[in-house]
Amino acid sequence: MDLAEKKDLNGIIIINSPIELENKFVPFIPFISIFQKYHVKQPEDIILITKEKRSAYDAIPLNTIIEMTKLINQLDLKKIEEPALIIQTRNDTIVNPKSADTIFNSISSNKKEIMWLESSTHGNLYEKEKRKAFEKTYEFMKENSIP
Repeated sequence: MDLAEKKDLNGIIIINSPIELENKFVPFIPFISIFQKYHVKQPEDIILITKEKRSAYDAIPLNTIIEMTKLINQLDLKKIEEPALIIQTRNDTIVNPKSADTIFNSISSNKKEIMWLESSTHGNLYEKEKRKAFEKTYEFMKENSIP
């Protein structure tokens, strides 16, 4: 989205993009990062992720979240005028699914659409929805690329 604000693109595809994060501790991370550099997942979370056949980091550098938050806060979404395909999973525990609506309502694109994936999660697209998302993405790219 940052690039779409600054450059003239043929279109933009946005997937599970964080405008609103789910974790209630995000505002406190700059303070927490003074004492703790990483958020390390609990063993039971790692076991659950493995059982669900998902991939995930077992530790997240807090500075990454600080930098991402800065980028989110500097975005001026109304500057985005390119066609936009917004893909969002409803079961996202990382990015608040309301982010998709926020993006949709904030960008100035005349051609924009949200594709909701009902069963998938932030890091794991389930097979049927993965196929639909790929098809929709291919369609969007065909419609918006210059021959």
